[in-house]
Amino acid sequence: MALLTLKDIGKIYVSEGNVAVGIRGVNLSFDRGEFVAVTGKSGSGKSTLLNVISGMDSYEEGELFIEGEATSHYLQPDWEQYREKYISFIFQDYNIIESFTVLQNVELALLHIENPRERHARALELIRRVGLAGHIRQKGSKLSGGQKQRTVIARALAKDSPIILADEPTGNLDYATSKEIIALLREVSRDKLLIMVTHNFDQVEDCATRHIRIFDGAVEMDHTIHREEPAAPAPQEPKKPAHRSKRRDFKNGMALGSTIFAAKPKLSFFLALLMIVGMLGIFAVTTLCGTAMDMFDKSYMFSHIDGRVVLAHRDGSPLTDAELATLKEEYGAQSLLHYDALLDNTYRFSAHIGDYHYVSFVYTYGEHYGEDIVGRYPTSPDEVLLYLPIYLQPIVGKDTLLIDTVKLMGSFDARVVGVKYFYDNNLDPRCLFTDEGFRYATAQCYLQDSSTSFTAEYKDTTGATHRMDLYSFRLSTDLAPGTIALVEESFLSALSNGKVESLSVQFIAQYYRYDYYQDSSEKPLTFSKSFTLEDVDVTAVPDVSEGKMLLMSPDVLTAIAEAALADSYKQASLF
Repeated sequence: MALLTLKDIGKIYVSEGNVAVGIRGVNLSFDRGEFVAVTGKSGSGKSTLLNVISGMDSYEEGELFIEGEATSHYLQPDWEQYREKYISFIFQDYNIIESFTVLQNVELALLHIENPRERHARALELIRRVGLAGHIRQKGSKLSGGQKQRTVIARALAKDSPIILADEPTGNLDYATSKEIIALLREVSRDKLLIMVTHNFDQVEDCATRHIRIFDGAVEMDHTIHREEPAAPAPQEPKKPAHRSKRRDFKNGMALGSTIFAAKPKLSFFLALLMIVGMLGIFAVTTLCGTAMDMFDKSYMFSHIDGRVVLAHRDGSPLTDAELATLKEEYGAQSLLHYDALLDNTYRFSAHIGDYHYVSFVYTYGEHYGEDIVGRYPTSPDEVLLYLPIYLQPIVGKDTLLIDTVKLMGSFDARVVGVKYFYDNNLDPRCLFTDEGFRYATAQCYLQDSSTSFTAEYKDTTGATHRMDLYSFRLSTDLAPGTIALVEESFLSALSNGKVESLSVQFIAQYYRYDYYQDSSEKPLTFSKSFTLEDVDVTAVPDVSEGKMLLMSPDVLTAIAEAALADSYKQASLF
């Protein structure tokens, strides 16, 4: 059985709609012990034939048999396995690693030998076989063309494949050196199939056993010069378990790494040192950033406000009002903000401006945008000034305000009393509150972001108990201080008719206190607030169309939020 058989093989190339024939109708068979010289003009298809035989190029017509096995069904992994088992390459351009010695170049092809001593001994044997015993420690960059090609031959032999493919291996060599290389190829490949592409058949005529001439992609001539008895097929190596292969790959990688390090020790040491310094630098930066995140917030990108100084305990414990008052006096700050979460970029809230524009705001307070504003600055907690991009001027107003309210956080209606426009698209729209208004907004946002729950039930004058399903809560500036209101139709009806005997409302806020030493959160803590019928603002007339909810006056909502914040919030700002 032939080692290789090509039956009606055809290869075409398609590029930008053009079709070119590489080879066509090729019928050839090859066996061990043959030295086949393939000749032909440039572009005739010699290299294409070599690429198809090696599996580097696919074929569109015919069939390629490897020891009788068809390959038309092969996928890429199958071709890779075929090349690993059967093919060794010798190229015109050598393709050796210039910074490696002859020994190191040959040892690279012997990484499948796990024992380093056996690998080294086998490499020395092959180097002596190709006549480079005196150049073992010489680097590739110092070798002559003939010596480089001998190194390539030794590397090809190291693989011990049954097929050697040589693509014009003497193209860069003088005549005398070429004859030596060809004679060497013949000597070392008597038990293998050697297929060599060449432009000069005269150089190989004495060694070749067969001459194939290619013309216009087809075999023009296939002439047997003399026939030698094929050598016996090489014994098949038993397949190794997958885990052995993975372990071998790891060892090969380590061997390759040590070889590269030995080839250029100074450069390798410098690069290793540079990598270590870089990793230490990255570690230091990330550690510092992590410390900043622990000390302040999950986002350490604080909004810039002129004169703002962010404070926090190094251990992450909450700041007290007394500590902040002392720090304010020590540093001569004009004002302080204990709970400053809304100042930072982690909090953004969107609102409709007009019918079509949805604007994302950053909340702020204490800023001054000059006197060139439309309207005025806010003076009460439910008033805001909007800092908006200029394209919204036709909607909000140029000389007078065209809007009077804006719904913030989906529930809080703030009265718009002023607007300032900016032209820089890199700036963020802002919503400016009074100090007290900012405090109310902080409370509403904090409780909305927290896990909250509430229950409500009332007893009527007949003694029957009615449970109310309330779906949300919100701040209402229309309520009297210290009061609540329940937006639930049956309750409001009973209340207006004097049929409510008692009321029980329980509001629960859940929060976490972070342990910076253990780098984890404790179990959730809770703060609860109870309300009775005496806490209800009976004069309030809430709008039932907005759904069932619990309304709280600003001071009530703020007291609940700040009770939880005082036990968990870890930063503050001085101005």
